[in-house]
Amino acid sequence: MPIIYLFSMLFHVPSSGFTNSAMIGIFTGVAFFNVVFVLRIPSLELVHVADGMTWAFLLFPHFALSNGLSNLNTLNTFIPLCNTLCNWPSEECCMPQLPDQCCVQGYFDFTDPGIGRDLVYMAVVGVIMFGILLIKETRVLEGVFYRGKKVIEAPIPETEEESGLLDSDVQAEKNRIREMTLADIENHNLILKDMTKYYGKFLAVNQLCVGVDAGSCFGLLGVNGAGKTSTFKMLTGDEMISRGEAWVRGISIKSDMKSVHQIIGYCPQFDALLDDLTGRETLYIFCLLRGISTQRMKGLSEQLAVELNFMQHIDKKVKEYSGGNKRKLSTAVSLIGNPSVVYLDEPTTGMDPGAKRHLWNIVCKQRDSGKSIILTSHSMEECEALCSRLAIMVNGEFKCLGSTQHLKNKFFSFYNFFLNFN
Repeated sequence: MPIIYLFSMLFHVPSSGFTNSAMIGIFTGVAFFNVVFVLRIPSLELVHVADGMTWAFLLFPHFALSNGLSNLNTLNTFIPLCNTLCNWPSEECCMPQLPDQCCVQGYFDFTDPGIGRDLVYMAVVGVIMFGILLIKETRVLEGVFYRGKKVIEAPIPETEEESGLLDSDVQAEKNRIREMTLADIENHNLILKDMTKYYGKFLAVNQLCVGVDAGSCFGLLGVNGAGKTSTFKMLTGDEMISRGEAWVRGISIKSDMKSVHQIIGYCPQFDALLDDLTGRETLYIFCLLRGISTQRMKGLSEQLAVELNFMQHIDKKVKEYSGGNKRKLSTAVSLIGNPSVVYLDEPTTGMDPGAKRHLWNIVCKQRDSGKSIILTSHSMEECEALCSRLAIMVNGEFKCLGSTQHLKNKFFSFYNFFLNFN
């Protein structure tokens, strides 16, 4: 199981993962076994080669299983024969005129055809792979790598802050965040302080500073490639922060992401849903992961489905959902567990205008309940309807920051009128 779990991470389509894992299992379990079986034919005089290959191939559990079953069948055949031919211990019964199988001490002997080494190899490989899986899932090595590696990224180029061209509101927010004490940080639901992300030597996010209070919605507006999704990946722990720091309710994202996960919700840009589960089953799974009692799961799931207007589809499989209904389900998942901070990465993609308006009302309701909503969008209309403050991102940096009305007053001091005359 651990090997299949690790192998599945190489694929994004379930059918491809299943097919490839099955083929590898057949190849290592059947092809390798047949090679060894043929080499053991006495007339070929290659038994020593077969023995060496057996020890190497035992690293593959499918081969170890095939080899063990074959040896077990051999022992079941020869042990009654040996008992008939020999009335004394097997050590004395190992005569040239008798088969080698009569020399085996028992089923669990480590010499061929005993199955002892097959069982030990399968157990050891299973434990090792389970350990690798735990390391992979807990991201221990990634954290050690980031803490221990030298800074090899290209130096941050001269910023608009250093050149004096940075917008005054963005500069004021940077100064406010940098001067915050620990008590100030704990009084905000979300704080980003000079948060930076490199992919190799490519600078994707550059020294973001912002603070988000409870009961507010902060919007990130920008085109594709501006750095919005990279910012979300750092805030949710999918990517490590290269430089800077971030806190959720005073808890450091860099040092205690496990605690942060308990108080955030996330609706990703691309729906992270299992196609063969129903909407109800999906909500139940995430309720269990959030620690919701089984007595409350049904009521909470149906409440979210009603609020987000997909109750009529809740018992359909996810693969039968439209794009808009998948976004509704993903949004519902992000709200399970009453998180303090909710990240919504373009939640209205694929929705019709009526569904968008309905979702906006739900987001406003969640915001007014005291949650902090972090929203990314391409739509200025959406940000204007939902956001207390917003920032426009270009090339990983904030170019302007403030309420929608403030930005209108600052940058839109004129109007364009288009008149058509017949």
